[in-house]
Amino acid sequence: MSGLILIDTSAWIEYLREDALKRDQAIAEEVRRVIEDDRAAITEPVFIEVAVGARDRRQLDKWRKAFSEFHLYSTEPAIWLEAVDHGFALGRKGIRVPVVDLLIGTIASREELKVLHKREKHFSLMAPVMGFDEYSPAQD
Repeated sequence: MSGLILIDTSAWIEYLREDALKRDQAIAEEVRRVIEDDRAAITEPVFIEVAVGARDRRQLDKWRKAFSEFHLYSTEPAIWLEAVDHGFALGRKGIRVPVVDLLIGTIASREELKVLHKREKHFSLMAPVMGFDEYSPAQD
């Protein structure tokens, strides 16, 4: 296994949140540790979800530069096709998830990455069906 952690938008939001009183400190700290250990992985759909929340062009440019330094897993055509199969399998079990999270899970499964998120329930439902692990700092 690569040891890399694919960080979901929900965790990035906590890490980038400027108001410390509203920030989930545990999640933000874990993202910081993963970055410092050079284990942070990103995919384009996550970057887009994060980037649209930039307050101005300066912040967007800062985030763009920072995100370019992480391990990138692109959503190539094969990923989309594999995501369709995963989505179909999840649907047969009554599990419906956002498309971006379906892509994240597909990449994590294919590349043997763990997913760090802010207690998003659907990742826990997706993981056993799709074959990826959620990131748990206590285990790593």
